[in-house]
Amino acid sequence: VGKASCYGGEFKITPDASLFEPYFYVFVTHNKRRLNLLKHIAEIAAGKHPHTKDISYFKTSEIEIDGNAHIQTDGDYLGMTAAKIEIKPDALRLATRD
Repeated sequence: VGKASCYGGEFKITPDASLFEPYFYVFVTHNKRRLNLLKHIAEIAAGKHPHTKDISYFKTSEIEIDGNAHIQTDGDYLGMTAAKIEIKPDALRLATRD
């Protein structure tokens, strides 16, 4: 789930995301095989966004995640799922350069 287009530097997992739009972009891989995950990571590292039938990519203003998985936010450990992630309009003010 991304609100910005880049993650960990220049990795564009959610390339359409923008801090200035009221949406998250969600990237989900449905195939849990390590080989497929490595393939998707290599495609993202090469600047190509994976478009295969085992990937879901969509935008939303909120999402609920079930299951039993670890969650991190911007590199910091947050806890375990289940989780509800939602946009809070006007929660932060961003300073921009003109």
